Amino acid sequence: MKVLSSLFLHIITFFHYFLLSAQPNLQQISDSIINEGFELYRLEKARENAAVLIKNKLSIENVFGLISYIENNAIITLVLSGNEKKPSIKFKLSYDESFADPTTNINKNTLPTSFEKTLIKIRNKITKISSNKNGFITADPRVNLNMVFLWRGNKILVYLIPYDNNPVVISFGNDYLFTFNTKGKLLSKQKLHNNLIEVEAKLKIKEEEVVSSFHTHGSQSSPYITPSDICILLMNKGQVEWGSHLTLSPLYLSFFDLATHALSITKRTEK
Repeated sequence: MKVLSSLFLHIITFFHYFLLSAQPNLQQISDSIINEGFELYRLEKARENAAVLIKNKLSIENVFGLISYIENNAIITLVLSGNEKKPSIKFKLSYDESFADPTTNINKNTLPTSFEKTLIKIRNKITKISSNKNGFITADPRVNLNMVFLWRGNKILVYLIPYDNNPVVISFGNDYLFTFNTKGKLLSKQKLHNNLIEVEAKLKIKEEEVVSSFHTHGSQSSPYITPSDICILLMNKGQVEWGSHLTLSPLYLSFFDLATHALSITKRTEK
């Protein structure tokens, strides 16, 4: 009897630890999402600053694309000129974390490195995928899709993030994630949201200001807020009147504070 009791206790203990280990570590997931979201934000911010610089200070014709990536804590932005078949790097801008004016860090008419050639190759592949009207990417006339490149060792991630100049709404969704190897071969592709989601920048209910906005994720989307969602919130932080954002999925609630940049993810409980 004692042997059976001891065996039963060991079985219960085993299943207890098994269930605990099977639960996702929400803090690790939260940290990963925040880190990747901020990296996307820095790259998008560099791209935005480069576009303003091109318009106001640099005399460049036939610009057809911008590519930003991070190298040794510097944010490099390539200004592509020419055409899709024969692109050239007209300018290479270098930013630090302060996004100070990179005028003193401009290289003109530089030859692309082997890594930059791969990024240009990947850009052209995604552009070709985007041009197929009946293909994987669904175009929405309300937004443009910006490519954001993340270097991850032997892989290169490319997010397509919605962008518009509408000060009234913040656009989430209609975003994508592609994974390539360092030779430019497509490994996987993923649609992050099923549709475009517009949230008003100024929310009121019965003349009362709303302090938090939200959007939902269906069962086919991520169970958590995505890095692209974090990037969009940071890019639009200055034009919204609410201070936090909720993302609701069938299993989890993600809460992002725009003031403290804190992200908490909790499991939803059924009542």
